[in-house]
Amino acid sequence: LYLSEEMLMTGSTPEYEYELSRINELSRSSLQNVRDIIFALDNRKASLSALGEQLRGAGETFFGDRKIGFRSSEEYHQPDFVLTSRQKRNLMLIVKEAWHNIAKNAKASVGTLDIQERDQHLIISVTNNGVGFTTSKSESSMGGYGLENMKNKAIAIGGQLIIESTPSKGTSLQVTWSLPLRVG
Repeated sequence: LYLSEEMLMTGSTPEYEYELSRINELSRSSLQNVRDIIFALDNRKASLSALGEQLRGAGETFFGDRKIGFRSSEEYHQPDFVLTSRQKRNLMLIVKEAWHNIAKNAKASVGTLDIQERDQHLIISVTNNGVGFTTSKSESSMGGYGLENMKNKAIAIGGQLIIESTPSKGTSLQVTWSLPLRVG
């Protein structure tokens, strides 16, 4: 990663610029994936605020590498609320799948991530200003299982996933999960 950045900044020859840019992009992506794996496995960082921090950093890298604008916001009443590994992993995978859909299909100029804790619920919203789609389309006609997988991941942790999209007006995905009441 650092070598490719150095070579790009010091004036690489045009014949190698594409290759160096690609090496740089793949290195950044690999580094972020390793960070995500370490985060998912590290139970010391299982709070709501740690999840938000990890997703914000991952979003900045993901969208920055793809030249798509990114905005995020977070609002917590219990920032130290501890998630299980499964909850943390599933929420993270849902958001990342949504981002991949934005990059692959949406033709968006901006993606957003909003994380809110409200009335004992965690609400994670991922939106974009892209081309949108007709929500009545079947999963198979859209070419994959991503949306169904995201719904199943939300259900597996006791949450729900709502997707709203309008052609030419973008897409909004919202994961809502009830935070268990703390005892004591």
